[in-house]
Amino acid sequence: MTIEHTIFWVDNKPVNMRAPLSYLDASKEARAQICNGLGPAGVGGWLIPDTIYGMSMTEPSNIHDWCYEYGAREGLCQLEADKLFRANMLAMINELPGWGWVKWLRRRRAQEYYSAVRLAGHLHYKRDA
Repeated sequence: MTIEHTIFWVDNKPVNMRAPLSYLDASKEARAQICNGLGPAGVGGWLIPDTIYGMSMTEPSNIHDWCYEYGAREGLCQLEADKLFRANMLAMINELPGWGWVKWLRRRRAQEYYSAVRLAGHLHYKRDA
């Protein structure tokens, strides 16, 4: 899986994140069929908001969903997908404005989300290539 550095626009501000080339090339419709933001799809998804202390984490989460769906097929293991998820969340937190203590809280929550996908992500990562 080819991972590209690219600029995503969040609240009219540029954020440097990384994403698979296949994600960047996919249509909005194709992404919508795979990606659903933070948390699991379906009824359980409402338990986990798409924000961390007011900052939307939808784009890093969608990239992560894409990697879980197509990663194994394109040579990206679950650990690499999870590390990419954490790196993209931290890029958003570090590059977008916010007070120091709020950024600290966001980084801490991002680490908790990373720990959660490391613990239970194997239930959703598609291993069949």
